[in-house]
Amino acid sequence: MKYYETPHRKNRRSGLIVAAALCLVAVGALLWQITAADRVKKAVPKSVPLPQVSYSDNTSSYTDTTEPPTDSSDVAGSVEEVPYESESKPAEEPEPKAPAYVLPLDGKIIKHHSDTALQYSATYGDLRLHNGVDIAAKSGATVVCAAGGTVTGFEENALLGQTVTVDHGDGIVVRYCGLDHVEVSTGDRVICGQTLGVVGTVPSECADEPHLHLEITKDGKPVSPEDLF
Repeated sequence: MKYYETPHRKNRRSGLIVAAALCLVAVGALLWQITAADRVKKAVPKSVPLPQVSYSDNTSSYTDTTEPPTDSSDVAGSVEEVPYESESKPAEEPEPKAPAYVLPLDGKIIKHHSDTALQYSATYGDLRLHNGVDIAAKSGATVVCAAGGTVTGFEENALLGQTVTVDHGDGIVVRYCGLDHVEVSTGDRVICGQTLGVVGTVPSECADEPHLHLEITKDGKPVSPEDLF
């Protein structure tokens, strides 16, 4: 007997074939996705955890026990106290130093210091030592202090006239003799160039022309005034 399929049976079999084919496609796609994911996992290396490193400096130990300032007054030296100069100052030229000693007045030395050789005295008409220098000047010429110091004495000397004694330090003491109109007193502090008086008379040298008689001692011993000027 010949098998005969009806149209309805034929359509049902075709539907089963299509459904089976779709199932195979779905299973194939699922297997492809699983295989692809596995390949990705194998391709990407697992991350290796970094070693934990701890650092400790055993070479020194420092502990700051200083507490931070709590008030602006605790800060040593404010900004205002710090000098600021936008430009460096040019080096200042040193000022010329004044000479240690100046001549008490302008004039010619008419008699030099001599503590060994005798010199002629016109007043006494004989030879004698001369412990100072005589500087010629007109009567009334101003006599100034040769350097700064302290007036340690003033006297009316029978031989040397009005005499002002000034201690200039370093063991040097100067006697300004034959003055008139003295302007300083014992104990006064004087500066170089300050007026002491004017030229007067030296009784023991009155035969000579008007002059200032100047005597200097160093540590108590007579020295030549010319060594200082």
